[in-house]
Amino acid sequence: IAIVKHSPGVAGATTGIEVRPRGERTGCRVCAAARELGVITRSLGDVVILMPPLGITEPDLQQLVAAVRHGLDTVYA
Repeated sequence: IAIVKHSPGVAGATTGIEVRPRGERTGCRVCAAARELGVITRSLGDVVILMPPLGITEPDLQQLVAAVRHGLDTVYA
């Protein structure tokens, strides 16, 4: 994804996706849009933090990915 600046991979059950800045509080806006689909993420500046449980199911993982994608699409539309 061209708007993702850096994603270092998974460390335990936590990972961060650094997004390219687009105005103010880009990471926060991506998280807010993901929340519209019922997924709670957090931001640290322009990094979107994902903290799924270790035993996440495939359907829940797909929901998480879809919600983050929705957040990115919303902010970068």
